[in-house]
Formats: sequence, C-alpha cells, structure tokens
Amino acid sequence: MTEFRPFQPADTPWALFGLLFGAFYGAMFVLLIDFWGAGLILLTILAIPFIAVQVVLNIALDRFSKWRRAETPAPLPTAWLRHHSISIGAVIGAVAALALVLIGPAA
Repeated sequence: MTEFRPFQPADTPWALFGLLFGAFYGAMFVLLIDFWGAGLILLTILAIPFIAVQVVLNIALDRFSKWRRAETPAPLPTAWLRHHSISIGAVIGAVAALALVLIGPAA
C-alpha cells in the first residue's frame, strides 16, 4: 500500500496545477466524445495498437527504473492530494462538461 505524508504548503502549487490540468483533460475528453459522437468508437478501435504499445512501454520503463534504483533509497512519499490531483481534476472537469452538454449553456 502506498504511504502518504501530510500535506504541506509547498504541495499547493503542484496540487492546484494537477487539479486544473485534470479538469481541462476531463472536460476535453467529454466534449470530444460529444463532438465526434459515434465516430469516436472507430477512432478508439484504430487507437488500440497505439494504446497497447504505450502500456508495454510503460511496464518496461517501470521495470527498468526499478532495476536502476535498486541500490538507491526509495523516494520520499508525496501528499495524498498532490498524488491524486490530476485524477480528481479529471473527474471534476468531466462532470462539468457533461453537465454543460446535457443541460446546455446557461441562458
């Protein structure tokens, strides 16, 4: 299980950046799905080989980085909010964009 340290004031800029980036990412994802509609399914099917290559490279690079730092001490844990800020921001942005798409812009 991942250990987290208490949140410190120095984590604030990174957590805010992660939240904003995640909100943008989530909103753009929902808006692109709405814009492309059914065409996104075709693009997803075409992207499966690229996603597979990315997964394989991520696994390989993760194993390589663990092998390289086997003799160095483990990095210090990060704060929970800083660690999960992009994921939280993506959910917030996706929900906001979905509300915009379903309800429509405020008149």
